[in-house]
Amino acid sequence: MKFICEKKAIVKEISMASNIIESKNILSILSNVFLEVKNNKLIIKSTDLKISFISEIAIEMISEGSVLVFCGRFLTILRGFPEGEIEFTQKGSKLNIKSIGNKIKFSLVCEDDIGKYPDISDMDKGDYFDISQIDIKEMIDNTLFSISDDESRYFMAGVLMEKFEDEINMVATDGKRLSFISKKIKKNKIIEYGIIPGKTLNILKNLLTEGSICISIKQNKIYFSFDNVKLISSLIEGTFPNYKKVIPEKFEYEIIVNKEQFKNAIERVSLIDFYNNRKIIFNIQKGKIIISATEEMGNATEEIICDYDSDEIKLCFNYDYFLEPLAQIKEDDIIIEFTGIKESIILKTEKNNFFHVIMPMMPQDNE
Repeated sequence: MKFICEKKAIVKEISMASNIIESKNILSILSNVFLEVKNNKLIIKSTDLKISFISEIAIEMISEGSVLVFCGRFLTILRGFPEGEIEFTQKGSKLNIKSIGNKIKFSLVCEDDIGKYPDISDMDKGDYFDISQIDIKEMIDNTLFSISDDESRYFMAGVLMEKFEDEINMVATDGKRLSFISKKIKKNKIIEYGIIPGKTLNILKNLLTEGSICISIKQNKIYFSFDNVKLISSLIEGTFPNYKKVIPEKFEYEIIVNKEQFKNAIERVSLIDFYNNRKIIFNIQKGKIIISATEEMGNATEEIICDYDSDEIKLCFNYDYFLEPLAQIKEDDIIIEFTGIKESIILKTEKNNFFHVIMPMMPQDNE
């Protein structure tokens, strides 16, 4: 195997491949990246058995071949090369790496018996639906923070994707909050659903750019194809909670408040949280919200204006449950709907394709 490739191009692809490989696999065959040269292209593969990455880039091919090379060290070496073309030559169990135009040479021990590496199936032909990469990234950003980190509730450690004829929904919950977002897509007859692991979505969102992405769910796997990249992931087995049951159907009260003022006030007041209790109180009165937090070492309050004309009420929440969705909202104003101190609230905007359901904490009598 021998080929020439631009440093920038190969470093980008090997960096993406390395995100799949976990540090615990450092002494395993899975710590390697699979390189194959054919038809003037370099095919790059990596896997942790649950998630598989495949990409290909154009190269100057001198001879075909394939090899396994330790991904971490390979990437470190490539990053150290100057910009420009790099020549790669495999000779037996060695991969020689040489900078063209500079007197830089490395030789890495590699594995030429590619039969030891797991078979990574390419995307099989089947029913796919298309969606904008920008749209799917927005959907991930608006749900990923709500997944559960409780290992005993593994079926909530991912995001539910539901594909209907002309829309796609993504939902995540950890039992204390729920995030929902929906997007319209080109109508077709595919009806699919599955729970996508959080790791898969973290990797995917860092790969997305512009253009469209093809998605398919079949045989407990989800397939993503876009640009020069294919990502294949196992889905989480189990039954996702019936999220529709926890979405309140009606509310007694509604607040409209400027998103930036609200977000900035929560961030400032939360600075008093020395003990990481994450508790913040909203004292909602006509035309204003008094945001406060109290600790043994001090307290903080801030008052902001809002559109509210009803009874005074005091609500208590984990402030992260507000800051995380607020960081994703692009609109100027947000809407908060609620009924009472023991009931969940809904955080949304006039744009009706997403919302966040947040359960309250119970304030103490002296708060």
